[in-house]
Amino acid sequence: MLSFLKRLFRKQKPQNQKPMNNIDWTENNECKDLAKQNSYSMEQLKAMQLVARMKEAADNCGAGFVGGFISPTGERFMMTNQDHDSAQVGTINKELDKIQKLLQLDQKIANYLKELDQ
Repeated sequence: MLSFLKRLFRKQKPQNQKPMNNIDWTENNECKDLAKQNSYSMEQLKAMQLVARMKEAADNCGAGFVGGFISPTGERFMMTNQDHDSAQVGTINKELDKIQKLLQLDQKIANYLKELDQ
């Protein structure tokens, strides 16, 4: 029986095994290409995790929660345990809209100033 198990579990030598080549692909953009991760993506993931933890803590104690952030790239992330039609969520969305518009304006101004310097 022991010799049977030894034969069963001994390493088999691969026959006609071809070496595996790396897959080459053209990058689609810097946000989606894993080879070109930027620092913002990790910051965004950490911030998303923090918001999710805060929501979970609110859920555990039965409190209402609306939280999120606007990334440096202008993307909005928001989580809530309330109805999306509630007054609190609506008010926060309006404020976030204002902040996003200001960030877009700030970016346009920065781009304009760069053009003037050239």
